[in-house]
Amino acid sequence: MLAPHEVDPDTKVDIEHEDTALGRIERLRVAADTLARARAAAGV
Repeated sequence: MLAPHEVDPDTKVDIEHEDTALGRIERLRVAADTLARARAAAGV
């Protein structure tokens, strides 16, 4: 998360979660949580 932010703070990052054991909404929830944790860990 830090490298794209250092290049351009407006860079978009996509994250996918393809665990078919989860429903569509739950997959989105997991992906969003992962992205939020990565952003917090990077301090951006």
